Amino acid sequence: MVNPLLAGPTRRKTDRLDARLLAHHSITGLWPHSFIPNDAGIQLRVLWAARWEAVRAATRCSNRVNNIILRFGHTIAAKDPIRGAMGRALVGELVLGEVPNVPNVAPGGLPPAVRPVVGVLMEDLALNVARAKEAETVATAFVAANKWPTSKGEVGGERLLELLKTVPGVGNVTAMTWISEVVDPKRFLFPEQVSAYCGCDPSVKISAGKVTDYVKRKGNVRLHKALLYAAAAEMRQPESRLAMWGQSIAGRHRKGGYRKALGAMARRIGVGLWRVHFACVPFSLEQYHFGLAPRVADAPIEALRLSPKFHQLLPKEVRTAQDLVDLYWGGGLAPLKGVGQASLKKISDWIKANPAAKAGPRIYLLDRNKNYERKVSGRADSTRRGCGEEAQGSQGG
Repeated sequence: MVNPLLAGPTRRKTDRLDARLLAHHSITGLWPHSFIPNDAGIQLRVLWAARWEAVRAATRCSNRVNNIILRFGHTIAAKDPIRGAMGRALVGELVLGEVPNVPNVAPGGLPPAVRPVVGVLMEDLALNVARAKEAETVATAFVAANKWPTSKGEVGGERLLELLKTVPGVGNVTAMTWISEVVDPKRFLFPEQVSAYCGCDPSVKISAGKVTDYVKRKGNVRLHKALLYAAAAEMRQPESRLAMWGQSIAGRHRKGGYRKALGAMARRIGVGLWRVHFACVPFSLEQYHFGLAPRVADAPIEALRLSPKFHQLLPKEVRTAQDLVDLYWGGGLAPLKGVGQASLKKISDWIKANPAAKAGPRIYLLDRNKNYERKVSGRADSTRRGCGEEAQGSQGG
């Protein structure tokens, strides 16, 4: 099995020339080995693809229903998804000719000629949702009944699912998607290969010697989507260290911060799944320092050479450059009205150019209440307020 991009065609496209080119490349060893899953992996991909098709069909039905009811002034999906229990109940009453007394339903209801069309779509939606659940159950049972490769030999599927679910944000769907797409973790040698395969490896667009944009490589589309969903679910967990780290990233960018945070979290989740699958051990946060904040040289805020208008936007508690770095690193600076991307970049450049000469690292984690506690010479100083919270102990989030 050869990637067609690696076996470029000759100038003249004939079967004989193609065969000669393939033979020459094979003899000289110009191609890397291609991964071919085992029989269990091939069967699992077929089973899990049935679940994806049912989910896509259900999504198409819900989108068509929303498109139809929007034409008559019903904005149910703005508050309750069509696929949810409340959304299905409201649309069902409209199909029956009733008009629920809720803000997102227009008083006119649905025309009699349109109700049968929406009713058929809702039946198809319920049918596809049931098919997706049934396909997930069948695929999960198949995984549990077979053994899957790891670096320590084969392990039972039920045990493997339990280990994969220890990764933050990972549930049964993400774990099943990982097993069906990866099958064997030994196919990857480095975390960078995992990130590239998952579509989480950032690339740059360069024009005239300047970086114009940061993009993500395509990678495995299904696995990439599953990791993004896992990252979004983890972002909503208030006590999660990974979520706090993502919120800190989102708060350091004026535009697109949430998207960048999800991409970074998806990359960490993907690498975490690979390490758990490869070593066959539960996920641990001991080797991660998600909230690691830098220490900078002692200097007043004026050393950053920011505009006087910028200083007026800062809270009164921010008096030194370190206070400003704490506010920036925790994600509490970008949301302030009037703070632009140019000022944020200037602060980021100043942090890289002015590290503290002799100081140990301090660990901060974003707090919902924007409080932080700082250690100074072994003593905890909690009198100042900022945008992070020091992690307890030496383990970072």
